[in-house]
Amino acid sequence: MRVLVFGLSSLMGGVESFILSYAREIHRQDKSIIFDFLVIDKVPPFLGSSFINEMDYEVNCFVVPSRLKNPFGYRSALKELFEHNAFDCFWFNVCTLSDITPVIEANRCSVPAVLHAHNSQNMGNAINGVLHFLHKRRVLRYASSLVACSEEAGSFMFPAKSGFVNDVAIIPNAIDTNNYLFDSNTRIQIRKKLGIENDETVFGHVGRFHPQKNHRFLIDVFAEIHKEMGDQKSKLLLVGNGKGLKSVQDYVRDLGLSESVLFTGQSLETNRLYCAMDCFLFPSLFEGFGLAALEAQASGLPCVITENSPQMVSAMPYCRRLSVSDDPKVWAHTAIGLLEFTPKNRELCAQEVADCGFGIGQSATLIRNVLISCMSKDSVCD
Repeated sequence: MRVLVFGLSSLMGGVESFILSYAREIHRQDKSIIFDFLVIDKVPPFLGSSFINEMDYEVNCFVVPSRLKNPFGYRSALKELFEHNAFDCFWFNVCTLSDITPVIEANRCSVPAVLHAHNSQNMGNAINGVLHFLHKRRVLRYASSLVACSEEAGSFMFPAKSGFVNDVAIIPNAIDTNNYLFDSNTRIQIRKKLGIENDETVFGHVGRFHPQKNHRFLIDVFAEIHKEMGDQKSKLLLVGNGKGLKSVQDYVRDLGLSESVLFTGQSLETNRLYCAMDCFLFPSLFEGFGLAALEAQASGLPCVITENSPQMVSAMPYCRRLSVSDDPKVWAHTAIGLLEFTPKNRELCAQEVADCGFGIGQSATLIRNVLISCMSKDSVCD
């Protein structure tokens, strides 16, 4: 079974981590299922040799032009792609339905499509929002199966009053919890590499620099932490990249926090970076799921996360939920107070998260079954 996967951007983020993890796990479970990837403009660096070498088959990466830069070339490349390749299924992972051309072309060539929703609000501009609204009913003509990572993502992606929403498979995101197993030696190595002293308390965040992730508020929270902790040393570790990076760096400088805020850039070893942290902050304006918060809990980190993420993400007792409308002082006070609830044996937390139903094995089986079953379906509207 040959599955073409869409959903990888140029930056490593939650959706990208999800796709690669599930491709590995599903192929591990069933060697007959192989994954090819459809990407825009160029192959992202994280899809290079480090991932491809892990797979025991030749991974194909199909590159098409940008829809915005070359709309005609984009449509033509998609048409040729589906006409000249024998795909059994198209797995369309998206945060918005501003563009459904790939699903239309797949349907035209009789390739069944699984539409997988990963977010709960529009991440783009007003035009993207309008296109999403127009396409969310139309896309049902072309998709064979509907999946969402949460009820919130399903409601955003699919017409709530259409009746089709009842056909949406809600499959919570999961992780390979073994990858996020806390290791004290790794903690020492990473903190030394980053120049973090043993007595410094590290608050952390993982996420691309996009307005959704609410970095400016996060910096305000850390500024209050810095004040409240007094003589105690505190650092903020920000992992990720994106268009908003420079503005956040400028804001940090304006607040006089440059010596206390560390920017790692995009990283393929976030699992190791969690080991260096002492508390995780996640104040997103909205989330379809919030995979980073789950990863942090698997690493045994006390977490203060947004109420705008699904309730299910708060898997462990050392996780607190707050509103982003709360004063940054409330977030700071909560984060500092939560430090005393750090699990004594962080090494055990990965298994505890898996026991809560967030181990990738069971969830990947559900996705695998959806991919297989969609081949026998017509479009949802049919």
